[in-house]
Amino acid sequence: MPETGNQISHAVIAGAGIGGLTAALALAKKGLTVTILEKSDPVRTDGAGIQLSPNASHVLHALGLADALAAVACTPDAVIVRNGASAKEIARIPLGETISARHGAPYLTVHRADLQSVLIDAVGNESAITLRLGAELSGYEETEAGVTVTASASTGGIREQADILIAADGLWSNTRGFLGDESPPRFTNFRAWRALVPIERLPHPFSSNTINAWLGPSAHFIHYPVSDGKAVNLVAVLPAVKGERGWNMEHDTAPLKENYRDWPGLDEAFAAVDQWRSWSIFDRSPGGDWGRGRVTLLGDAAHPMVPFLAQGGAMAIEDAAILADAVSHEPTGPAAALKDYEGRRRPRASRVQWTATRNGMTFHLAPPLSTARDVVLSRMSAERLLAGFDWLYSWRADQS
Repeated sequence: MPETGNQISHAVIAGAGIGGLTAALALAKKGLTVTILEKSDPVRTDGAGIQLSPNASHVLHALGLADALAAVACTPDAVIVRNGASAKEIARIPLGETISARHGAPYLTVHRADLQSVLIDAVGNESAITLRLGAELSGYEETEAGVTVTASASTGGIREQADILIAADGLWSNTRGFLGDESPPRFTNFRAWRALVPIERLPHPFSSNTINAWLGPSAHFIHYPVSDGKAVNLVAVLPAVKGERGWNMEHDTAPLKENYRDWPGLDEAFAAVDQWRSWSIFDRSPGGDWGRGRVTLLGDAAHPMVPFLAQGGAMAIEDAAILADAVSHEPTGPAAALKDYEGRRRPRASRVQWTATRNGMTFHLAPPLSTARDVVLSRMSAERLLAGFDWLYSWRADQS
C-alpha cells in the first residue's frame, strides 16, 4: 500500500519513455502498483544522446540506478563554449568532480538507448510494475470510484481500472486532446540533426571528454561523449521553413553541410558521419491546465521545450519525483494529489521553458551582438559561470 495509506494505490501510465519509466519506478517506490501502456512493441531504443544534469541524476540515483548509469554514461570534465566562425574557446564551465561536489550528484552524458535500457531493466525487476507493450491509450472514463482506461492492442482491447492516469505520451500527446486541448505543438523554425560516431574516428576536440557548444548566427553545433566514452553524439541545429512530426527523419544533408561549411574544424567531424537523422523542433507556451480530476500530464506532454538548455529529459525526471511525492502524501484524494503535483511543478517547468528559449536567442546572435556576447562570457570567472546554473542544478525533490 502507499506510504500514507491514502486513496491512491494503482496508477496507469501512458508512455514508456524516460518520463513514464521514471514515474513508474518512483510510484512503485512509494508503494503503488503501476501499469505502463506503451504503443511501441518492442520499446524503441533509437535516438542519440541526452545530458543528465545533477537535478536529474540525483533523482535516478535515489531510485537505485547509480551503478547501472555509471556503467554506460560519461562524466564530462567541462562545457566548452566556442565561436563557430573561429573555433576559438570563449568560456569553460567546470563539470566532473567540481559539479558533483557542488550539487551532490554528477553531470552525465548518455546515449538515450542506454538510459532507456537501464530504466526498462529496473522496471522489469520491480514486481509492482507491469509493462504492456503494443498497447496504445484510446480513452478513459472517470468516475467517483476511479478511472477506467481503455487501450488498443494487437491482441485485442484492454480495460484497466486505476486510481489515477498519468499521460507521459510525449510532444504529440493524445491524452492532451482527450483533456480538451487539441492545439498542435508550435514549430520553432529550427531543425536538429544528429549523428553518432565511434570516438576513434574523430580528432580533438571532438574526441575529448567535454561537452562543446559552437555558436554562430542562427545555428549552433553540440558534441559530447556517450556510451561509456565509446561514441560521440553530434547535434547540429539550423533554421528550417517547414516542421514535420517525427524523431528519426531522413533529409537531404546539403543544407546542413552548406550551413557549416565555413566553421573551421567541423569538416573533419562531418566526414566521419555515416548517417544523419533529423527532427523538427517544437514546443508549447507555458499555460493551460495539465490535467483534470484523476488525469494529468507529465514531461513533454505537459511542457515541451526547445533543447537549448539540455533540460527536456531532466524536467520529465523531476516531474516523476514530485508526482510520486504528491501522490503518497495527499490524504484527501487523487484529484487533490495531482493538482498538488501540477502546482509544485508548473513554476519551475515554465521558468526552464523560458530560459531554454532565451538561450536559443543568445546562441544564435550575429555580429555585432555575438561579439559582445563572446566578450562578456570570456571575462566571466568559472565560479560566476557555475553560479548561474545553481538555481537549476541544485534542485531536490525533497525541497520542492
